[in-house]
Amino acid sequence: MQKHIIHVPHASLYLPDEFWSHIILDKDLIKRENEFLCDLLVDTFIPETFENIIKFPYSRMFIDVERFRQDEIETMSKLGMGAVYKKDSNQQIFIDYDESYKESILKSYYDFHHKMLEDKTDEVLNEHNECIIIDLHSYSDELVYKLFKKTNTPDICIGVEEGFTDKILLEYTKHYFESLGYTTMINYPYEGSLVPTKFYFSKDTRVKSLMLEINKRIYLNTVQDYQKTKEDMENYFNKILKLHK
Repeated sequence: MQKHIIHVPHASLYLPDEFWSHIILDKDLIKRENEFLCDLLVDTFIPETFENIIKFPYSRMFIDVERFRQDEIETMSKLGMGAVYKKDSNQQIFIDYDESYKESILKSYYDFHHKMLEDKTDEVLNEHNECIIIDLHSYSDELVYKLFKKTNTPDICIGVEEGFTDKILLEYTKHYFESLGYTTMINYPYEGSLVPTKFYFSKDTRVKSLMLEINKRIYLNTVQDYQKTKEDMENYFNKILKLHK
């Protein structure tokens, strides 16, 4: 078994019936927002050589497994975008639900996903005593400006979490992408990287995590852009397998 887990939380557009039964905005508006928020196609950048891939099969508009479960410790809940969203990227309330609905989907979807991620991490640790998590995302300049008023964004944002950083992987990642002409920044415009809850709160530093946020401007404009990014990303993933043998 490989030491690596690739986590893909936001690449699905699927919204189940229980979500649609609670929306209060026009359905077409929801569909456009869903596509705007989705990390489109990032899951296609993972080569077949990777064994451990955990992808959330539902849209983040339904439930966002990248957030903390508790709103009081999740900074994005202040924008109505905690684990269970109330507001869209325009800060408009798009859904009407009660605590019963919220807790039900947290238990059924959020908890199930995180248990699966924790179990896989345990499995890797039992074999290697080390686990490297790559938290894979994409983002748009428009979204980060709308939410955070941030500009001058890089092609690749590299997110790190204090206490859970593999410094060799961080430096290799930065050098790899910059050598291909991409601009990179660390913890800008997004910060941190997902560490499964059990290991995060127990400060189990055998788990290392690195987030990759790929700017949509480098791969969504043309087929050629997409193909180049896909090739560069696949090469990166194959190289880090060798880095942690």
